[in-house]
Amino acid sequence: MHPRSLPRGRSVPVVLLTLAVSLALALSLAAACTAPAPSPPAPTAQPAPTAAQPAPTAAPPAEDDPAACTLGPCEIRVDGPLTIPLAAGSGVTEIRVVAAGARGVELVAVVPGGQVSTRCSGACAGMRTTTSDGTSSVRLTAGAGAVVGVNDVRIDVRSATGGKAVLRLTPG
Repeated sequence: MHPRSLPRGRSVPVVLLTLAVSLALALSLAAACTAPAPSPPAPTAQPAPTAAQPAPTAAPPAEDDPAACTLGPCEIRVDGPLTIPLAAGSGVTEIRVVAAGARGVELVAVVPGGQVSTRCSGACAGMRTTTSDGTSSVRLTAGAGAVVGVNDVRIDVRSATGGKAVLRLTPG
């Protein structure tokens, strides 16, 4: 360095010391501004459910026994014609599987009395209701992923391929 380039009355060591202190101060301030925020306190444990809070009922894995559906929610495998009896008071006496094919499952829901309420979301086709001698029947074809409601019974078509299907039936 040439002595004429320094400010008057200052020597090289003083200028270097001033620069070093200024740089250290600037780095300290920058580090303080970018320090990570303190982490939030750990969540407190929630109390365990008491006996007064009923656990939700989950259906067991798919079964082959249609009589299991008279006890409540069930999941059943079907690969052809089959009658599935349902619990009394569900608004549907039985579900008859007419066929399981590539397009889905053809079902008939048998309803006692003449009151029928139906709804369907997803791949549903050909829904029709007939009434004879005080009993109504709802016939439809439902594909995989369809959710069908007949009175207080929900029918979820979990899968339907290769002539086989898995249905989840949930009464009321």
